[in-house]
Amino acid sequence: MKFFRNSNPTPAPAARPASEYRVEYVPMSLPELEAFARILLGAERAMMARRSDLSSLCNATERLGTLYERAGAASLQTTDADRVRIPLQKEEIHWLEIAVRDLDFYKGSADLAHEGRHLLWRLRALLGRERAVINAGGTPMFDPTKPTAVVLDDDEQPTPADPSRSALPWTR
Repeated sequence: MKFFRNSNPTPAPAARPASEYRVEYVPMSLPELEAFARILLGAERAMMARRSDLSSLCNATERLGTLYERAGAASLQTTDADRVRIPLQKEEIHWLEIAVRDLDFYKGSADLAHEGRHLLWRLRALLGRERAVINAGGTPMFDPTKPTAVVLDDDEQPTPADPSRSALPWTR
């Protein structure tokens, strides 16, 4: 007797081919990377000051190492440090969300949390825009032969007097 066996099992969903998986990236400048690092390390310090038993959860240095590796690859494209754009994966923005939450929860620097929120809002705003990414020895970097879909240079930033372009505060 088969009391617990389903006579009409539901077929397992077909696996998606690898070509359908898409990793989304947003560009981050060197000053933004430095702010990202300050926020992650500040959140880690705030958490360790209140909960030293959570030291096993502290891995900001490893995470930042990955981003600085990409910064090194991105710096090969241009000699102008102001034009370097570091690819940040959509999933890595979650690190910033957690860091801002930890700064608030563990009573870290309010200024750092404020800076983190503005950077987070800016990166979220950029998620809707895409740019081609290539791999250089396994390290993702933006393709220098493709046009940029994101304008990040200060001289081309929108102003409130120019209604044809966005004037989001975190893009300045």
